[in-house]
Amino acid sequence: MRLRWLTGASVVLLAFAGAPSSMLPTCRWYTLETPNFRVHFPEGWEELARDVAGRAEDARGKVVELVGTDPGKVDVVLNPYADFSNGYAALFPVHIGLFPTFPQGKWAGTRGDWLSMLVTHEYTHIAHMHTAEGLTWVLKKIFGEVGLLPNMMVPMWLTEGLAVYSETINTDGGRGRNPYFEMKFRTPILEGRPWKYDQIGHYGRVHPPPDRPYVGGYYMMREIVREFGEEAPSSLVHEHSIFPLFPIDWDLTVYKGRPGWSIWRDAVAKVAGSVSRPPGRRLTCGKDVFYHRPTWSRDGRWIYAYRTGYDLVPALVRIDVGGGREEVVLEEDLTTGGSFGVLGDLLYFAKLRPHPLDDSRMISDIYELRSGRVRRFTRGLRAWSPTPSPDGRRVLFLRNEGVYNGLWVVGPDGGPPRELIKVERMAFSSPCWSPDGRWIALSGNLRGYQDIYLVSSDGSGMEPLFLDEAGDFDPCWSPDGRYIVFCSDRTGVHDIYAYDLGARKLYRLTELSTGAFEPSVSPDGRVIAYTAYTTEGTHIYLLEWDDALWEEVAVPRTTLPPSRREVEVAGRVRPYEGLRQLLRPTFWIPVPGEDEKGATLGMYTASWDVVGRHTVALLGSWGLESGRLGYQVAYLRRVGYPILGLYLQDWTEGSKGLLEEPDSLYWSRDRGLRVSVEVPIFLEAGARQVGGKVQIGVAFGSTRCLELPEGYEGMVPMEGSYVGSFGEVAFWDVKMCYRDLVPSRSRGLELGWSSSGGDVRASEFHGTLAWNLPLGPPHGVFRLRFGFGLRSEGSPFEGYVPIPRGYDDVATRAALVTLEYDLPLLYVDRGPASFPLFLEGISGAAFWDLGTGGRSSFGAELKAHTVLFYRFPLYAGVGVVRRSDGELRSYPVLRIGHPAETGHGTLVRKLTKFLGRYGRL
Repeated sequence: MRLRWLTGASVVLLAFAGAPSSMLPTCRWYTLETPNFRVHFPEGWEELARDVAGRAEDARGKVVELVGTDPGKVDVVLNPYADFSNGYAALFPVHIGLFPTFPQGKWAGTRGDWLSMLVTHEYTHIAHMHTAEGLTWVLKKIFGEVGLLPNMMVPMWLTEGLAVYSETINTDGGRGRNPYFEMKFRTPILEGRPWKYDQIGHYGRVHPPPDRPYVGGYYMMREIVREFGEEAPSSLVHEHSIFPLFPIDWDLTVYKGRPGWSIWRDAVAKVAGSVSRPPGRRLTCGKDVFYHRPTWSRDGRWIYAYRTGYDLVPALVRIDVGGGREEVVLEEDLTTGGSFGVLGDLLYFAKLRPHPLDDSRMISDIYELRSGRVRRFTRGLRAWSPTPSPDGRRVLFLRNEGVYNGLWVVGPDGGPPRELIKVERMAFSSPCWSPDGRWIALSGNLRGYQDIYLVSSDGSGMEPLFLDEAGDFDPCWSPDGRYIVFCSDRTGVHDIYAYDLGARKLYRLTELSTGAFEPSVSPDGRVIAYTAYTTEGTHIYLLEWDDALWEEVAVPRTTLPPSRREVEVAGRVRPYEGLRQLLRPTFWIPVPGEDEKGATLGMYTASWDVVGRHTVALLGSWGLESGRLGYQVAYLRRVGYPILGLYLQDWTEGSKGLLEEPDSLYWSRDRGLRVSVEVPIFLEAGARQVGGKVQIGVAFGSTRCLELPEGYEGMVPMEGSYVGSFGEVAFWDVKMCYRDLVPSRSRGLELGWSSSGGDVRASEFHGTLAWNLPLGPPHGVFRLRFGFGLRSEGSPFEGYVPIPRGYDDVATRAALVTLEYDLPLLYVDRGPASFPLFLEGISGAAFWDLGTGGRSSFGAELKAHTVLFYRFPLYAGVGVVRRSDGELRSYPVLRIGHPAETGHGTLVRKLTKFLGRYGRL
């Protein structure tokens, strides 16, 4: 039964509230309460919860001093069952979400404690968004916490730059101390292509890297502090909250005396030096392409690598060393930036997959690729970084266990795995067998010290090459086993080094101004492949092995990692109470409307628990002339499966298309209850998303006509009581490139039905089938869609019946075939510095809609893809259509969110994604 249980306005407001999806709905949850935090965790993770709570209490005072706002008691939700590293801060309901798995790669830095950095970053977001003075304070008092939304509508350089600055000055680590982070800022400047001021306020689709608001934001914030003092971050966010309708540049100009672009210019001008060309022969080419983990084939003819890019889907490729020819081996989104191993024609790789019913449980497993066929090698082990032994009899891998991991081994048949070594509070990465199979070199992080370790192949011993503050990564062996070649940031820039195990001497092989990473020595020992960073991406270079040219450097003195400062927290653990949180609504918004008599005034509110197990939304209205009360109440329960939905309403609605006069409103009052169960389906996540849903339900109620148009004598929809059922089945498979304005590869299916009996005997059936295929120039998309809708005569309920563009009338049954070609015309990646509108690009489309009943149309659309208020994807434009009867029409194109394919891309989901989570790590 397709009923309007929530009006369009209330749906948008529900999206503003950022209802969280359920976190681990099948787990039993508990709560650890401390003086300033409530840490919620799944069963079995109390030790981690206390660890996080101690860090949160330790960070609180420092962050409050920096931002100047105390947000009160804050909820923290832990998800230790996700094999990626991230966090977010949400406004509705106020909470921090943490995915605490130790980060792999170099983006987070090595110095300091990972959990402290993560908690500090997200808590800074919470303090920032709760800053309320002047107009923001008034809005909060009137509307509740929805009045804090203006704090979110600031340039991303301020949002993320403040948080990165906080994690840097308030912990022993942070990205501000990370040479890899600095490299991203310094490289475009040294190459003469610095980011513009407006570009650091947005993510953009043209100039890499994707995290430029984090990078540019930190250096912008550091420059503000240098010029205006340590109180500048606090004063800036407080001054902006006084009157948040003005852009942040107005606050900088009025209160600090300088516009933002001028401050950013000074930050850029402080970077000095010149670009040094990476030594050796460049093997790969292309702009905005990133190669990771180059690995030699056994015969030395090929180099395997994981390739990503703005214009490419992630793939495992191999490159001909002699001619540079590149072949795609497998299109997959691999774990941790390219986790794979090669042995002859056998290839192992790791990828994240969601639980089929729970996308918050993201587990990494290893797969085997042999003769073009993929076989799952491990199941549910949280395994990654597979490395086959030289004799092929064992496969090394790392296994995540909460925050940290251990080194494991398994036979080639995928039999029972065995743990080799695990060190408390230590995270390993990049294991690599010695040529004789007796030793394993790997990188390990112990209390912020990232060093190279040697582990015996049976796990009986482990020793470091050396211990010091420098970050050492990506070890590999020379074929004779004499050298370990690795990447290190010991000079403040990542370069390639070699350590002579016999002579105990250390050599530097490169000296770049940007960075060199991930060395791999050829099987004959004559060439070292490595990756180097430029503004065009990360490319593979081949460096001849010539130890006569190596620069010997001093072997570092041993420096023991600092002892970890424990913060004891007093707090009791109790079972999680989600339903109780629904009793504290945090916002209320007036909603104007109308009924058949005239204007109505309503109020909308909603409440969620922080884990996302329960959601309730209420919209009530009062007819100013009719004197009638209306309401809509929705409740969702996401505890286990299926998801239960209850919808209760007594609502007046004016609908078009139900009368014989298409433009006339049919006013009716519907009272009823709808009960539904839904099972979500998640098969793939990442660059490719595959999933669906199945929903069925029953509806009870009655509908009554309130008013017909004056003089209307045509057919009237049925009235009376009804008992009915409804259902929906949806499937989608979407694969996107980062620079796609429209998904370049997708397919989707959606089928829905409803029927009712009693006084109202009505039925409705509809469906949509859609394909997107890449065609022509980069990001050009051919779109084919077929839709149909059948609605019984006299039905008082609205249904989906597709019509060609350019037509307004609504039929009771119709089908529609659409052929469309979308093409990006221009990528802009710019916006005015003092106005919150950013233009990503402009696209055009030509289409042909072929409908039933002799109705068809063809035309074109021109669309500007923008970001409004730094957070809302909005595309707007104009379309021109010629109907089959010869009439020429124009129409506006306006939509919030990126172009959607089927039911998975609804307005609610898009707005929830971009509004609900204020900041991501």
